This record gives sequence, C-alpha cells and structure tokens, in this order.
Amino acid sequence: MNKQIDWFQIHVKLSKQFHAGAALNDSNLIRKKMDYGTKHFRAIDEIFDKRYPSKRVASIAYIPNSTALPAFMGIIKFDNWLLYQVYSYRYILDFITFNEFDFQNLTRVDIAIDFNFLDYRNIHPERFIKKFLCEDYTKVRKSKFHVIGNNGDRHYYQYLKFGSAKSRVCSYIYNKTKELEEVENKPHIREAWERNGLTGEIWRCEFRIQDFDFLLTDTDTGEQISYNGSVSGLNSLDILKPEVSNNVFNALADHYLHFKINGNDTNKTRLQSFKIFNTDGTKLFNRVYNEQHESNRSTKIFLKKLYELNNEMRGTDYEFSIEQNNLINKMIDAHRLEEWAAKKGIKE
Repeated sequence: MNKQIDWFQIHVKLSKQFHAGAALNDSNLIRKKMDYGTKHFRAIDEIFDKRYPSKRVASIAYIPNSTALPAFMGIIKFDNWLLYQVYSYRYILDFITFNEFDFQNLTRVDIAIDFNFLDYRNIHPERFIKKFLCEDYTKVRKSKFHVIGNNGDRHYYQYLKFGSAKSRVCSYIYNKTKELEEVENKPHIREAWERNGLTGEIWRCEFRIQDFDFLLTDTDTGEQISYNGSVSGLNSLDILKPEVSNNVFNALADHYLHFKINGNDTNKTRLQSFKIFNTDGTKLFNRVYNEQHESNRSTKIFLKKLYELNNEMRGTDYEFSIEQNNLINKMIDAHRLEEWAAKKGIKE
C-alpha cells in the first residue's frame, strides 16, 4: 500500500484581493468567514467547493495578531477527505495557483501507512509495543515516548508515540480501527482500505513532520534532495506525489524506527538490530547543519537576556531602556526573527 498524506498544511502569501475580502478567483469555491480566530490569527475562512456539496476543502487562517508577522501571511490546512482523493495533488496545486496564493513553505505534513502486521517477523503491533515496554526491544535513537492503553481483564495497548511537541518529527504506531470507532468515523479512510484490500483490525504508522530542513540522500548516486523547497529548486509541494511521499516515509522509518534486541551483551553496539518496515533503502535521511540556524540560536539567547535586562531597567533609566529596545528590534529585523520574537512576546 502506498504511503498516504493525512495532514497537509502550508504557509502562503495571500493575494491583496483575498485579504480585502473578495471572492476567490475560482468561481466554484465559496469562502465562509468564521466568527472566531486563533492564537496567532484574527480571521479564519472555511472554503467550500460547489462541485462537492457540503464538502469543505480547506481552512485559511489570516490577519496576524502580531505586527511582527507579514501582513499577508496565511496558513492553509487542506481537509482530510481531499488528501485521500487520487486528484489531490493537482487540485491543491490549482487551488494555490488559480487563487494567486504565493507558496512559501510547508508547516506540517503527516505521512502514514496502514497495515495489519509489522513487516518485522510479521509481529502484531500490540505485541511489539508490549515487547518494547518490557525492554525486550530498545530504540536506537533516544527520544521521549508515550503509550496509551486500556485496563480490563488484561492490559490492551493501542498507541505508541515517539517524540514531543518540539520534535521536528514525531512517529506514531496506533490502532486506526479503534480510533475511527471511538473518535471519528472517516468513510474516505475505510474506502481507501477497501481499495487496497485491507480488512480486519487495521493499525497505522504515521510521521508528523513540522521541520522540513532536512535532506534525503540517494544511496546509489549520492545525490542530495531537499524537501524544504530551497535546494535544487525542488518545489516542496511535490511531497504530495506518491513517489515522493513513499521516499520520505521510507527514509524516516529507517531513521526513526530502528530498534535493537536486548540481550546479555554489555556492549550495546553488538546487539542485533532490526527495522519494523521493509524499505528499499534507496533514500537516507540527513539532518541539515545550518550555520544560520546555529547563529540564530546564539542570537536568540542574547536577545532573551537583553530583553530581561531591559525589563529590569524600566522606570530607572528611560533613555537607556529606549536605546536597548531599539537595539532589540534592529537585531530581530536583521536576523529575520520576527515570528519567533512575536511568539516570545519580545518585539514591541
């Protein structure tokens, strides 16, 4: 079964017409303004397509609460049902282009695969979770993990997550059948299962990607392919294409879901290792060492300290406080840290 995009959210620069409240260029689309916003945006519009009655296709958050964010910034989240359609890539591309939205970058993408048993020894996912909790298996790379289950005549484990809210990538293994029964039924997912011949209790492995500053290396040619949209001219919207999402999922699975079988050997490097999915191994996940990122990290620490000092000086030396505040704002602008500063409440 092909890997499936289950969440697709992007950052765009909106057109002036949309920002002013005009109808969308595509006459099939209807925008409906909500009477609420989000933590970072004052306005949300839901977009419906007349060709799919009662079907919402996207939600757009816009008009930032902070002046530090670009005035025409918009965050578009496409609806889950749309992502399961064979035409989703072309539809989303046309949606962005025809309505004159300027694509900036991805903000969140979830890629998943559904199955009954893991490839490794054809083991049932719940049994794998138990063996991990009993420390029969240990994960190669350190990470936080979280387990959910039910207590009855025995313990039933339904969910295992690696990573935290701050992680660039989180990985999940969970009982998708149970989620659809207990949380929200999604007929389009059941239809996808039927198309792919999946029956019975179905589990899902899913990667949530929130930081796209990474590369995939072709293990045959050594070529590096970027999925942050800035290297080799690669349009990161291509992640919607099945061949690309397959490559990304496989590389992430090899990197993040690599385990060892615990034994008596005190030298952990000699323990037998395994991966829970059989992949073609043609793409290797690489984090990008970004000198600008490292530089910004030092700048952020300095700005925080300067901001704290400036707060202490308020009411004692007005002119000095004003100068410090000007310096803070100039540094934020120079290092393009407006969004970070807005979240931290630093820029005034």
